[in-house]
Amino acid sequence: MGHVERIMAGCAGLVLIAVGASAGPIEVQNPDGARLEKDVVVFWGQAARDEAVRRGVPLVTRFDGRDAVLVGFRGALPLYDADANLIAASTSNVDALWPSGSLGRSLDGLGVRIGQWESSVARSTHQEFAGRYVALDASAPSNHASHVAGTLGATGVDPSARGMASSAQITGRTLDGDTFEMGVDAGDGMRLSNHSYGRFAGFTTNTLGQIFWLGDWTVSPFEDYQFGYHDERAQAFDQVIYNNSGLLSCVAAMNERNDTGPAPGGQWFFRDLLDIAPDEDWILSTNPAPQMQSAIDGGYDTITAQGSAKNVLVVGAVEDVLVADPDPWDIVSAPFSGWGPADDGRIKPDIVANGVGVYSAISTADDAYDTSDGTSMATPTVTGGVALLLEQWRIENSVDPLASTMKAVLLHTTIEAGSADGPDYRFGWGLFDAASASGVISQDVVRPWTIQERTLLDSETIEIPLIADGGELRVTVVWTDPAGTPAPTSVDPTDLMLVNDLDARLIEDEGPGVYFPWRLDPDAPAAAATRGDNFRDNVEQLDGDFSAGELLTLRIDHKGLLSDGQQTFSLVVTGASPGAQRLYVDADRPGGNGRSWAAAFDDLQDALFFASTAPVDFYEIWVAEGTYVPLFPIDGSDFRTASFLMTPNARVYGGFSGTESQRSQRDPSRYL
Repeated sequence: MGHVERIMAGCAGLVLIAVGASAGPIEVQNPDGARLEKDVVVFWGQAARDEAVRRGVPLVTRFDGRDAVLVGFRGALPLYDADANLIAASTSNVDALWPSGSLGRSLDGLGVRIGQWESSVARSTHQEFAGRYVALDASAPSNHASHVAGTLGATGVDPSARGMASSAQITGRTLDGDTFEMGVDAGDGMRLSNHSYGRFAGFTTNTLGQIFWLGDWTVSPFEDYQFGYHDERAQAFDQVIYNNSGLLSCVAAMNERNDTGPAPGGQWFFRDLLDIAPDEDWILSTNPAPQMQSAIDGGYDTITAQGSAKNVLVVGAVEDVLVADPDPWDIVSAPFSGWGPADDGRIKPDIVANGVGVYSAISTADDAYDTSDGTSMATPTVTGGVALLLEQWRIENSVDPLASTMKAVLLHTTIEAGSADGPDYRFGWGLFDAASASGVISQDVVRPWTIQERTLLDSETIEIPLIADGGELRVTVVWTDPAGTPAPTSVDPTDLMLVNDLDARLIEDEGPGVYFPWRLDPDAPAAAATRGDNFRDNVEQLDGDFSAGELLTLRIDHKGLLSDGQQTFSLVVTGASPGAQRLYVDADRPGGNGRSWAAAFDDLQDALFFASTAPVDFYEIWVAEGTYVPLFPIDGSDFRTASFLMTPNARVYGGFSGTESQRSQRDPSRYL
């Protein structure tokens, strides 16, 4: 059954209406946008719009007082979409987790608290969340805050407006003092926060049609430096999350990509930063205006302030996805959604969700609703969906996950978007897929190596042997990085904000292959991702196709010195099972815990004893060249009969110099 048919069966949020269309044979204008379903040609996307023009069918109309947009044709029948929270839920498969959902999870956010920060609060008496929404700050309610609250957790009195987590508790605050309050609320047990607001930059237009430029012309009269700039707001968000490692904060990518500046010779205003005109905040100008950001960078570099923070989850917006298993080209960026990179080249946004024509609660009455566009609408879809995943995690685990763990799960399981494999600066790591994320959390119950939280010490290398299941093997590493120091104010400073630079590599044990993580090039923002050393992001993802049974090693280490001498990280691995755990022995080392050559045991018997007592099925013990003396005589005190006490769960390999990373590199004829 197609995606539209599935929605038809389960919700009233999608309106399918026949509008007088001419009869006659169907001509496929765009084969890439047409599909044959049950002997009927179905048009989507541009093919549908072309077909509408051919048939004289309107692209936009109104039904029941709501905008209806043509999304496709089934045969001669035009299909119109009146969007709703239900469609946002379906686009990211959040509805699959609901009590009525296809996965049978029966999740609704019960017991999960979401903190919502806005310029104002929601209407707490609205029928969709009355009794579950508490305003902690005094403010008049707004449509925007109510709309976001509805997407987070509307009960579904109006089924089309049902929120993602219909039983979650929501606490509303105004954005003044947000980072301080986030720390307070996290200390009180809050694990999720939503921030559907951000910094205006570039051009803006008031209700009178007057155009204002919000940049600092003392920094640059040509471009607003705020785009992509990792400022003190971004630093503050990074710091509060670093201090409260269980808090995942979802932040809107903002809507600055389609800003419009003045026509040539037109009037525009700029800030009077040097008191040129006393008692005036703005100066009128008809001089050539600064360039629109979209004209400077082709739509890239249009994220601001906390949208460039490292430790948050930045959410971009896409249009409805109306197929059940979308291909990358089925996922279309909303025309307003902010694109990365951050000025230092980091990948932003992190993830995308539906943010176009979202139908939800508003503040004008307890039963009022309306449709809105924006990354503000996409962000609560993700936050509310994560509330369900957190509820599931608590059912299956006794301790809440780190924020980096939930972020790793989300980025590990996105649906591919964009024109090439891997991340990009438009969609980040891809489309939020709550069903796949839920599957990985469940998989960890029966394959407990799937999700791990570990700590890397200064100068340490962690090596994890893996056996490929066959097919795609994917590894995602995420860490909450210490807050960086903003660069001096300028346009596009390239100063790196990453403090602790962890590195992940996949190494084939019996071959020459070394697999590097995805990375992007900020100097070519539209270019496809490549694989190499990622020295910018606190996310590293590696993947590849491997034969079943192939042996690999996942190596995680770091550059330079680690702040505080260590870095906790989260790891997600799918497509592999644990291989033999490895212990290292080197007589020339001072003696350590055996987890790397640098920390090798200095005595073989120590490694054998450790293997015999550790709760691991099997060990490989790699022994560097040197002299090793057994200490346990078989015949009383006669040390001439001494031998090493072997253990059945260990296999010993010699022939190493003490630097190898692959077993195939050993040379027993040389290193004795």
